[in-house]
Amino acid sequence: MNIVIANAGAQRGFLLLTEGEDLYLEGEAFALTEEVSVLQHVPVLKIMDISQLIINYVLRSAETVVINDATSEKNFANDDYIIRNNPKSIFCMPLTYQNRISGILYLENNIAIGAFTPERLRMLEMLTGEIVISIENAKLYRNLQDYNRTLEEKVIIRTEEISQKNEQLNLQKEELGETLKNLRQSQFQLLQSEKMASLGQLVAGIAHEINNPVTFISAGVDSLKTNIDEVRQVLDLYHKITPDNAAGQLEEIKKLKEKLDYDQTLPEVVNLLEIIKTGTERTTEIIKGLRSFSRMDEDILKVADIHENLNTALILLRNKYKDRIIIEKQYQDIPQIECYPGQLNQVFMNILTNAIDSIQDKGRVTIRTSKSNQMVQITISDTGAGIPEEIRPKIFEPFFTTKAVGQGTGLGLSISHGIIEKHLGSINVNSVVGKGSEFVISLPIKQPH
Repeated sequence: MNIVIANAGAQRGFLLLTEGEDLYLEGEAFALTEEVSVLQHVPVLKIMDISQLIINYVLRSAETVVINDATSEKNFANDDYIIRNNPKSIFCMPLTYQNRISGILYLENNIAIGAFTPERLRMLEMLTGEIVISIENAKLYRNLQDYNRTLEEKVIIRTEEISQKNEQLNLQKEELGETLKNLRQSQFQLLQSEKMASLGQLVAGIAHEINNPVTFISAGVDSLKTNIDEVRQVLDLYHKITPDNAAGQLEEIKKLKEKLDYDQTLPEVVNLLEIIKTGTERTTEIIKGLRSFSRMDEDILKVADIHENLNTALILLRNKYKDRIIIEKQYQDIPQIECYPGQLNQVFMNILTNAIDSIQDKGRVTIRTSKSNQMVQITISDTGAGIPEEIRPKIFEPFFTTKAVGQGTGLGLSISHGIIEKHLGSINVNSVVGKGSEFVISLPIKQPH
């Protein structure tokens, strides 16, 4: 909601979600305070500070409504809310999924007329696409959790009954246990097939990372234009030299050079070109990292450079750790390995994100690589809070998380564990509370064919 508010230029926003035939307020955000309230589950008819007429129109027509000045809009001029509050700009969009409305995004700006420009509308269309996917995934995960919990409760009850019956019932118990095992395996495969919304969580940071070099380039180009203009002035005077006016022209050129501080201009041009080159290389590096992380080659074995995968994850995560966490790379000379590079990118992203999040203030993350026999080993250690011994056996279980509600699904390490097993490798963790954690990944250099 904060990202939507910031990109749309809205003062406040509401996220309404459908449940059955009804519509409920589930999230609201305010630009001035940056506060977001979620999961209120308030029926839309009980919300007083929103246009019910516009909401009903969008819900019925499935069309987006953009109002530049609500007080002069004829179609909704009789709306009680508009008459009472005199709002300015209003934006209301249906959130559709598989040809059905799953929710509505409602934004207002009561200061500016025409706040929701075409450029902002295009940005909102991209963001709402991500919103719909995230909401539907969240519903899927929630339903899977509820179903899994209900099934486990049934297994416990059924097990107690089976223990009191004969051998035939014991056989039924084993069959039910096998059914539960198969269900969990199917559930895990479903979760693994869903690409995690890592990029969605990193959008703001990556945008900031790209904006910095682009700003350097823009500023450098402006300064370079000024310097080139000064050089052009001097060259113009040189071009006007003739045998008859040479002395006078050279004196005028000398004065112009002193006025423009010409001796400093050419070195400054070279320096500005270096700045522009550096900014361009940084932008290219970030875009290359995005392309590498999001490539769709999960089911194709390829030969890949593990160091390149690790560096890709660090590039995309830079905004989360820069200026507070030291990244120490202890890379040894290791061979390229046969793997699914896109999936390993996901593993490294998950583990590095957890390592960075575990460090509250300043700290260090160390990445070591080595080769032993026909295996490559990657060790990622941090100086964070550490993992208590009593929960350490659970960290690879689906949906288990120590993060606050809304900050993690509990799927990252579970999916990572499955990906490493798919590569016929292993992943282990060592941790000391208060000193940090260490994840050790072993991967074979060659995969069986």
